[in-house]
Parts: sequence; structure tokens; C-alpha cells
Amino acid sequence: MERRQRSFVPNWEDLPEGEWLENDENGNHWYLDVEGNYWHSTDDGYRIWVEEEEVTTSSSTESTYQYEPDEGGEGDGEEEEEPGPSPRLGAGTALLGIGLALIVIAWTYFITMPTAKLNIELQSSEATQWEGEMSKVFLDGMELYQLLNIATLVIAMVMIGLAVMTLTKKTPWWTVSASNFALLCVLFIASLVAFSSEQKSVDACDPLVYYCYGFEQPSILLIDAFYPALFSMAAFFYILNTSLKTWADFDPNQEPEPELDIQIFSRDAPKLGAFPALIGLVTGLAVLAFTQIVSVAEAVENIDIANDFGMADMAEMFETVLFYNQLAVGLSSLVVLVSLLSLIKKAPWWTLPASYFLLIPSLFIIVNKSDYNGLTTFEQDAFFTGAGSLVAAMIISVSAFRTLANHEWEELDGDEGYSDFSETNSFDFYDDEEELQGWRGKVRTAAMVMLVLTAGIGGFFLQQYVTSAANEPTFSIRDANGVLSGGSYDELVVLDLMDKTRKFSEETIEVKIESDANELGEVVCRWKQSGKCTFEYLEIFDDRRLTAMESILISEGGSVDWCSGAADETCKITVGVYHSRSTEDEDMQVSVEVIELGSYTITVV
Repeated sequence: MERRQRSFVPNWEDLPEGEWLENDENGNHWYLDVEGNYWHSTDDGYRIWVEEEEVTTSSSTESTYQYEPDEGGEGDGEEEEEPGPSPRLGAGTALLGIGLALIVIAWTYFITMPTAKLNIELQSSEATQWEGEMSKVFLDGMELYQLLNIATLVIAMVMIGLAVMTLTKKTPWWTVSASNFALLCVLFIASLVAFSSEQKSVDACDPLVYYCYGFEQPSILLIDAFYPALFSMAAFFYILNTSLKTWADFDPNQEPEPELDIQIFSRDAPKLGAFPALIGLVTGLAVLAFTQIVSVAEAVENIDIANDFGMADMAEMFETVLFYNQLAVGLSSLVVLVSLLSLIKKAPWWTLPASYFLLIPSLFIIVNKSDYNGLTTFEQDAFFTGAGSLVAAMIISVSAFRTLANHEWEELDGDEGYSDFSETNSFDFYDDEEELQGWRGKVRTAAMVMLVLTAGIGGFFLQQYVTSAANEPTFSIRDANGVLSGGSYDELVVLDLMDKTRKFSEETIEVKIESDANELGEVVCRWKQSGKCTFEYLEIFDDRRLTAMESILISEGGSVDWCSGAADETCKITVGVYHSRSTEDEDMQVSVEVIELGSYTITVV
């Protein structure tokens, strides 16, 4: 049985294909579909216009068919109830989600994953097997880190798909925020996993076997995944706020916004303004000049040196870097050309952003291929040009979207569009719409307050977690196990340095002690000099820098007996350690900053 043709739709989006006609003198909207039926607007939607003598019968039949099913619920069964309007995100928020996902994909694929892969290969090589537990701890963390990076790519691609569907009004208002939140969580977890693996690896170092201070100290700022996590967090605040605002302010009686007329290949496609064109021109010229003058010349020089020394493998690697640098030169030249065409209004709105999306991956590939020089990602030359191009692409993309949106509204101001609707459809879904919107506004405010509090508390605990190693005791104290006598020069206590860096030197350490066996109070001990007390270093390295498991022996001086040798007496020694650091300002004035490294107490028997 053929499906019955509907003669009524509740909103304009459900109209069949056709074209809009001019409004009549009463302000009613008229529409002609492809089958030749004329539709006109009513208080509750749109109906097919019929001859005057058929109006009564047709209207009664349509009303019965649409709204009056029989008591047994056995209607025609072929006509489904039309869904009502629901909150939808704007195109700008969806484009922000797409841009965020593309940035995360580029950063993760070209920077984070190659760096993690290189670390795994270095730790897995035969040259580092002797590090034992350190390599195992680090490798376990890096493998999990790499798995989380793959999950980041998957979630970012899902986010792009959801954002594209949001542009076409096919997804609910909360989908982009939900995917962004999932992306943010994975990025932060990956950052903490990488930081934790490095920290555990350094903690597993045995200072009696290795020079632990030679290992790079862990820092969250050196984790590649931490930066897209911060960017995702900022975007999440904005996207979630926009989503909640769309939900809270949603009015079912409001006329739906018209869709953008993208016009990619049309001759009438809008053109970019002068500002984004100038941004593209300046950035393209800067990348072109820097890459050609610096990067290409450096790659050619490295190839010549490698060939002179007969290092074929190194020469091949440098040739790969040279190829991508030359590709970047060509793509930056294309950006300059497109920018000039955009400046004189000879190129459509999408060509300049598209040219940058070709240039940016080539620059990040150069960063990946240039790891032979021992520099970090943030120290590579191509990283600066790539980051600058990324910022320029974001500015140009925002300008392109605004140009497209403004052009669409201008096109719809005429008789052929539908942006001049003066009436609104009546969708009476709620009994008290104002009360509902007020309740939604309160929910939105509470949600954003909770989010800000959660972010603040989370940031505090993250800072505590990252700096937990720095809060550990710098020294530990133990009895010197010397024989206490009634005289002087007895060995009292030993301080063992626990810090595995080499930020302390033997000349900058100050030691003060006090004892409950006398009333001298806190007294400064002299290094290798006789006085009220003295101290000296044990097992100090030749570079005169202190590191873990080096010790300080504190003894009585020649003039004070800090502890007697009676068998039934004890002596409580409190040792304060200080680090003095001299700084010189621009006026050649020297100031000394003294930092307390801790106070340690032990009972000497």
C-alpha cells in the first residue's frame, strides 16, 4: 500500500524539496514543492493549499489523521509522530571542536608518539640493558603511554566526526562536550603516566652504582602530551559553557536558524578579508625565508660533512630532512601565492586555510626527522615555524568562518531566502516555558561553578603530585657510631644526602647544630676547621658537586664538649642544614640567599 502524502508538517525543516515563494499581503509564507503542491504557513506549521470547496473536508481528515487516533490505538500505523525541536550547537562551536581535534592529532602523531617511540627504542637497546630496574620501570610506563597516545588519536577522530555531524544538526547539544571531555581525560592520564614512569625510573637509580645526577630530572613541563592537554582543557571550558548556554536558553518557539550556504566551488563563493590574507602572507614569507636560509642550508652542510667522513647512513638521514625542508619551502611559497590571491579577492574563502593544512604537517614531520641533533622537540628549528603556522591557521580559519557566516546572512536578506520570517512557529511542549528556562539557567550556573571548583582542586592535587619528590627530605641523619668521651673531638652524627640532583656544592652548604646537653643554642659548624664544631664531606666526587649517598660527618670542636661519655646519659643533637646562593644584579651588587634544607634531630648514645 502506498504511503499517504502528508498535507501538514509542524516546521519548515520537514517540508519536501522545493523553493520558497514571495509572502502574500497577510504575511503568510508560501512554498512550492517539486510535485507542484503549494504550501502556506499556519499558526501550528505548514499545510498544503487546496481549493476552497475542499477545505472543510480536507482539514477535518488531516486533523483526524494527525491528532485523533482511535481509542484502541490502531491508527493507520504508517504516519509517525514528528519529533519536536531540540537544542542544537552553533557551527562555530563545532568548528572549534574540529580545530582542537586536528591540533591534538597533529601534535600527538608528529611529536608525542615519535618521541615516545625513540625513548622505547633507546631503553630497549643492548647498550642500556645494564641499567636493569631503571629500564624496566621506564619501558613499562612508556608502553602504556604509547597506548594512551593511540587512544588519543582515536578519540580525536571521533570528535571530528561528531563535530561534523553537529554542523549538519544531526547530533544533540552535548556530544561535542562529551567527546572533548574524553579527549581531555586521556591526555591528562597520558601526561601523568609519562611523568610517573620517568620519576619512578630516577627513583630506582642506585647512587652507589650510577652517577644518578647525570640523569635528566623528571618535569611535567617536559612531557609532550601535557601541552595539548592544557589546550584541550581551555577549549573544554568554552565548549561546555556554550553547550550549557544553548541548552539553558533553548526556546522551542524560536525560528530555527538557516543553514550556512558553504559554496565551495561556486563562482559566487565569498572571499576572505584583508586581515586574514595579510596574516597568511606574513607567516608564509617568514616560514619560507627561515626554512630556506636556515634549515635547508643546515641540512646541506650536514650532508656534505657526512659524505666527507663516509657516513652513508647519516647522509641518507640528512637527505630525508632536506627533502621535507624543500617540501616546506614549496608549500610556504604556495601559501604566499594564495595569500596574495586572497588579498586581491581572486581566491575563495577556503583556499588559504587549506594551504596551511598542507604546510603544517610537513613542518612537524621535519621536527620528527630532526631528532638526531639531541635537541628536544621544543628546541628544534621547525617547531617554531610549525607552531607559528598553527596559530596563523587558527586565526585564518576563524576569519574564514566569520566571512562565510556573514556572507550567508547577506544572501538571505532578499526575497529568495527565509531569514526575513516575521512569525514564529508555536511548539507548546511545556506548560511554563519561562520557569523551565530559569531552572535550566540555574543548572548551567551550578555546573560551571562545580567545573571551576573541580579544575582548581584538580590543579592543586596535580601540583602536589608533581612536586612530591621535591618535598621529600633532602638529608637523613644517623648516629656516627663513634665513642663518646668526656673530652672534645668526638664524632657525633652523619647526614646522608638523599637528593639525586647535583644542585649543591661543597662550598655552599652551611651546617648548624644545637644540643640539649648545653646552653649554647644553635652554633655554626666550620668546614674542616676547629671551633665549637666541625664538619667534613665523605666520598665527594671530583667535580666538587654533591649528590645522593654522599655524606657529611659532624664532630665536636676543640673548645666544646657537646655530649659526655657517661653510659647512662644521652645527648639529643639537632642539625640544621642551609644552602647559600650568591646572586649579582645589574649594578654589580652581590646578594646572598640562604635556603633552609631541613632540620634533623637524633639522640646520640
